[in-house]
Amino acid sequence: MLTKLRIKNFKCFEDTGEMEIRPLTVFLGPNSSGKSSIMQFLLALRQTVESPDIQVAFAPNDSWVRLGSYPDFIFRHEWQRELEAMLEFTEHLPAPVRSSRRPNKLRLKVRWRYNKKTTQIRLEESELVYNDGEFSQLLMRKAGRYEATLKIASEDGKEWRHEALPVHFHGFAVRIKKGEKPSDLRQKMSRHPMVFMVGEIVASELRRLFYLGPLREYPQRSYVISGQALSDVGVRGERSAEVLWFASRTKRQQQRMLESVNRWVKELGIAREVKLQRLGKSNQYQVLFVDATTNLPVNIADVGFGASQLLPIIVQGFYAPPGSVLLIEQPEIHLHPKAQATLGDLLMEVVKGGDRQIIVETHSEHLLARIQRRIAEQRFSHEQVAIYYFEPTPDGTKIHRIELDEYGQLAEPIPEGFFEEGLEEALAHMKAVGERKAKEVSVASEGMDN
Repeated sequence: MLTKLRIKNFKCFEDTGEMEIRPLTVFLGPNSSGKSSIMQFLLALRQTVESPDIQVAFAPNDSWVRLGSYPDFIFRHEWQRELEAMLEFTEHLPAPVRSSRRPNKLRLKVRWRYNKKTTQIRLEESELVYNDGEFSQLLMRKAGRYEATLKIASEDGKEWRHEALPVHFHGFAVRIKKGEKPSDLRQKMSRHPMVFMVGEIVASELRRLFYLGPLREYPQRSYVISGQALSDVGVRGERSAEVLWFASRTKRQQQRMLESVNRWVKELGIAREVKLQRLGKSNQYQVLFVDATTNLPVNIADVGFGASQLLPIIVQGFYAPPGSVLLIEQPEIHLHPKAQATLGDLLMEVVKGGDRQIIVETHSEHLLARIQRRIAEQRFSHEQVAIYYFEPTPDGTKIHRIELDEYGQLAEPIPEGFFEEGLEEALAHMKAVGERKAKEVSVASEGMDN
């Protein structure tokens, strides 16, 4: 699970500061303030570890996100700046690196630099630290090659260290160059199998990032049975129907996912349930929403657009594998206020089990208000949510942590511009009503005098 994040010199951020990522992390702020940029950076890291090119140090352009060239996404377009990041993962570390010590943490710090002549993005330094120093791996670029420094702390407090070890790297995983493995290192590796596994663990964590964008696919009248076991619903939710079809015909665990989907389409007022119907003996099927009022099945292409836009969010929430981090942009689009509030309940339920996280970017006051209400009702803990407000400034976007207390109340100070539009409109309305009534009284009084 991703627990901490810090990014320097990326797009509108000179420095995000260290951000705590909780089970439900909410990004708020005006348009073009950088909320989506955080998600884009994380997706670029996923692209990096998934790239088939072993020479790629940072992959800004692929299927998840397209950032352009280094000068396009570096802060103020100043290509001389280094791109830096820190990520910390915990809890869901695989068995080979779990420790009896708590908490289990793996921290990654990375620096990249741009070569203007070759237009390449180079990894300058990568440091992986496990459990605050129980084990560490430092990768540095020196004289055109990469060298690793390994450190292992023993239980008696002593430290074993090996420096200047020539290595290859791919993503954040390293391997020793052929014929360069000293005998003392071979001995240590037999006792500490995680020595060269930590990079793969980081890659595994990054592959659990899933993104659902704000512009979701328009529903189709029928779908083709692909036979694929998909990992997610797609960045536009275009594979939601395929995921449902697969889940409806597989093991009980996936059947339970379908039951959760049906419960939430009913809770959100979309339909009584979702049904999948094969079209005769063809390799096609249709998605039907059973109307809550008439109990009649309606093709998904014929229901309200907001309803079809909600389905990918529900499906992805319950289909994502354990340890997933779901990145969701503006889930409230096309929804009326009541559904926006209920959407907050959906997000809270997805993360309650403790094995999934959600980072959501939203403009919905109703969604936030529902989270606050559930905290006050003791149905959700304030310790499970982190709220950040993004404030654009001439010096780049500043990120403010908005604290919620145990009653769901916003702690002071609240940044200027934080959902103040509703209050301003209410005050302006009261002022307009007062002025109009005063004018009407004045006119009536003048009429009586005449």
